Amino acid sequence: MDPLAEEFMEFDHPFENMRLDDTYCFLCGVELGEGATQEDIFPRWLQRKHNLWNKHITLINGTLIRYAQLKIPCCFPCNNEYLSQLEKEISTAINKGYRACLELDSITIFYWSAKILYGILRKGLNLLVDRSSPEKGSIIPEKLIQTYDDLHTFMQGIRRSMNFIGPLPFSVLVANLHDLGARQNYFFRDNIISQTFSIRSGEVGIIVAMADAGINNQSYSRYLDEVNGRKLHPIQFDELFAKVTYESHRLKKAPFFTVVSNKDKSVPIDVITQLPTGMILKDWDQEEYSHWLGSVMAIWGIPEDSLFVPPNLVQTFLSNEDGTLKLLDQEGNLVN
Repeated sequence: MDPLAEEFMEFDHPFENMRLDDTYCFLCGVELGEGATQEDIFPRWLQRKHNLWNKHITLINGTLIRYAQLKIPCCFPCNNEYLSQLEKEISTAINKGYRACLELDSITIFYWSAKILYGILRKGLNLLVDRSSPEKGSIIPEKLIQTYDDLHTFMQGIRRSMNFIGPLPFSVLVANLHDLGARQNYFFRDNIISQTFSIRSGEVGIIVAMADAGINNQSYSRYLDEVNGRKLHPIQFDELFAKVTYESHRLKKAPFFTVVSNKDKSVPIDVITQLPTGMILKDWDQEEYSHWLGSVMAIWGIPEDSLFVPPNLVQTFLSNEDGTLKLLDQEGNLVN
């Protein structure tokens, strides 16, 4: 074998080799022994900030679980070195507010969001649908988590230096929001199938599409640019999440990701993103989109069947008739 080829043959790819149970670190894949720890999927600082400990999150099958129970197996170095540093950067920015988050590297935000989204999947993989009937399997089927192989590879950048070459594999949108007060200033949602993530904390809103090669940044960053220092209402932020999720769903040709890694772990991993040729998005269907929008508007008491007006109109809180951005005040009233 060519010595140069041999040098690059071995990739630090824990997902391929580890068992997806509580005996292996969810991040680096090392088998856990006495050094086993538990990583909070939603970090403790966030749970303290919004008093989430005993509040519930709904998993993909409708199961409710308390935030405080959302923990996954992690080795000591990943937990107390790499992830601890990541949480410090994110918590400092979110606690300072929108401007500080805007100054964060989008890759840092991506790593944090990916850890949460993947962590929820990993937790669900080890929760039974019915504890009295183990043969029914887990909440998350293993074949679903296998589709997150690329994401888990990108997450190795949390603990090793990583270079992204070409378009970034993901989109990150950071929004400046009206803070609706202690009872309404936090919300989390995700879409496991489209690999999208949304969280708002106070005036900060973050939306991430995990493996879209930046397509959503190209399509929707304009909504944030047009705000120009002013604020979106959270209902507008939720509509933006629906657009991002549907856009990710419309991908009919997935981007290609090539990983080049040296055996020497001091050498950065290279991730090369390539877009497929030809049309990669299926046509936008307003009626189909209205169903995605309806799923996120339920918390605002807006029935899904009121959103679509045949043949081709969908209610929007983001745009005026001429396509410009609507500006709403904190109560949701239109600002002239």
